[in-house]
Amino acid sequence: MESRSAPRVTMPRVSPEDLRFERELRPSAFADFVGQDTIKDNLAHTGLAGRARVVRGDAFAFLKRPDLEPFDLVYVAPPQYKGLWAKTVRPLEEGAVLAPGGLVVAQIHPKEYQELGLETLVLTDQRRYGSTMLCFYGATAEKGGHQGRGDTEVDVR
Repeated sequence: MESRSAPRVTMPRVSPEDLRFERELRPSAFADFVGQDTIKDNLAHTGLAGRARVVRGDAFAFLKRPDLEPFDLVYVAPPQYKGLWAKTVRPLEEGAVLAPGGLVVAQIHPKEYQELGLETLVLTDQRRYGSTMLCFYGATAEKGGHQGRGDTEVDVR
């Protein structure tokens, strides 16, 4: 297992066209991707295969695994217009998937956005880039995170 001093990232329900490997992995020591075998090819092509694991299977089952170490960043980029982003973000409030001070980023089309009625995760920022919206969620004070919009900084070098 990787040291907890190094950030851990997961990207459940990603598709190859949604991946921005270098941006997501550069500041991270290790990442888990839940998706297709083509992700392995992309990781090998970018030279990042040694810093990531590709898990085939259901993303929802993966996030419920009791042996998961907490993630510092959960990047949600599911197929659009199916409500899967909300179905992925809601359960992240439960259990210990997110590390203290961790961040959930959901990549969606702006038309898909809806208030989720979350209790321990709070929407801290939203950013639009053309037809893409990024929604940033951090833990509330009760769960060891920040509360309020604009408290989250994300390094996307």
